[in-house]
Amino acid sequence: MIETLNLRNLGGISNATLRFSGRFIAITGESGAGKTSLVRALELLSGKRAQSILIRYGEDISTLCAHLLTRDPYAPGVESIPVSDGKIFIKREIYRNGRSKCYLQDQAVPLGVLAECMDNRLRIQSQFAQLDLLEPEKQLRIVDSCGGAELASVFDKFSAAYTRAYRLERGVRQLKKKETEVLARFKDVEVLLDIIDRISPYEDCENEWKNRIDLLNQELSRNLNIQQSLFRFKGNETEKGLLDQLQETLPVLVNISSSEKKEEFQKRIDQILDRLNELLEMCGSEVTHDDLAELQDEIERIERKIGLLRKAKRLAGVDTVAQLLDYSNEARNAISWLSRSRKEISEKEEQSRSNRKEASEEALKLRNLRQNTAENLSQRVNWSMRDLAMVGTNFEVQFSTLEKLRERGIDEVQFLLRNTEGFCGPIQKVASGGELSRLLLSIEVSLPDDQLPDTIVFDEVEAGLGGRAAVLAGYKLKELSSKSQVILITHEASIAAIADQHFMVSRDGEEAEVHEVKGEERVRELARMLSGDYALNEALEHARKLLTEKTLLSTSNY
Repeated sequence: MIETLNLRNLGGISNATLRFSGRFIAITGESGAGKTSLVRALELLSGKRAQSILIRYGEDISTLCAHLLTRDPYAPGVESIPVSDGKIFIKREIYRNGRSKCYLQDQAVPLGVLAECMDNRLRIQSQFAQLDLLEPEKQLRIVDSCGGAELASVFDKFSAAYTRAYRLERGVRQLKKKETEVLARFKDVEVLLDIIDRISPYEDCENEWKNRIDLLNQELSRNLNIQQSLFRFKGNETEKGLLDQLQETLPVLVNISSSEKKEEFQKRIDQILDRLNELLEMCGSEVTHDDLAELQDEIERIERKIGLLRKAKRLAGVDTVAQLLDYSNEARNAISWLSRSRKEISEKEEQSRSNRKEASEEALKLRNLRQNTAENLSQRVNWSMRDLAMVGTNFEVQFSTLEKLRERGIDEVQFLLRNTEGFCGPIQKVASGGELSRLLLSIEVSLPDDQLPDTIVFDEVEAGLGGRAAVLAGYKLKELSSKSQVILITHEASIAAIADQHFMVSRDGEEAEVHEVKGEERVRELARMLSGDYALNEALEHARKLLTEKTLLSTSNY
């Protein structure tokens, strides 16, 4: 519970220190006096995110300090921060530039740590808090909070099985999504990998193959020219060559020569033919391939490899052989992964079905426990509602079954109100603002002690109530204060009079002041709340009566 609260330069308050000694504390003041600044301070204490707009005009920093009494040896979430003498010291600083700092026991901590520390220590209930009751999720959590250890244990088992199933199903969805992406990325990959295996490409192979074709074409052209030249000279069995023609023609020169030169002519002709044969032999030795078809086949084989390489690059959507090799490695890994993923998907789906079955079984147990819990909660709430002058109106919890398992089971609950005429409907449709306020209070009082925080702050929760209903709400708040420290910001004098301790917020110009009121000062403040005039005799008399006779109204008179 909160022992002291100090705030500087927050809203309209430049400096205020509140020392709480009671269990039920009322905070009052005229509209616009600055009570909202106190609510904001308590929200900051609970770990709510700060805004620079909260800083008092003209100042650069706002500071909030508080001492809390606690039985816990450590601040939750921070094992290194022990409680000192049963107290936790909290400090928050808000800067004009938007920055803020949080401290626990003078040690800087993140805001989330402060929020965790205060989670079950301080609860803020604004005048619109009853609107939370309209949310089915909130209603279900209220029922669960009253189920005790058995319901909590079953819920934990359900939640564990459901979480496992959900994670497995999410894993299956992710795997299937990846499968789709892999299949789209590596479309026609079997054709591509077959090409890769056939041509065995390597970096810069395309240039090397092109150069090889150029060399082979040069060799082919040279050999072809040599063979064509030899053919022209030598001919073949069916066609005479130039050499045959010379051998037939040159002897004619001998015949037409003079007799004394015939021998010389014949000698020269023989030399010419010998030299020509030697030359042709030399040309023949330059032939590197007797079978030019082999060269042509080699050229065509390499050209096919280049064609297949280009096709592979098109299939892979890449520009270079290096990129193709990377793609093919990815493709092989992808094929291997697809093979493993199908097995993994099958296993995960089987595990998910098993966990879903377990979760469904626990959800049925959970439903039975919830129905019993809801019945007990309804009885306690109805007893409390009768104490709040809501005789003839009954609170009920209606269950419906969801189409499929959700995070909290298969149940959806709805809070209903039923009147004596049998008319029944959801609270959001049939309850007035005042009825919602009293219903919220009845539920708070009906919660198990371990579900209540150390301190509950009510910000005008009695809004919509008046007369006897307001007085009864005050006594119900008094009852609640025996379990939790209750801080109430209120405009209702009959409730403020019941409080153990009373603080008043007043304004002098731009300055808001907060101080505890006692004795006649408290009487005057109650008189102001009753009539708007703290000096009116009738109001003063009524205020004194409220303070002196506040114990006369007991639950037996409700």
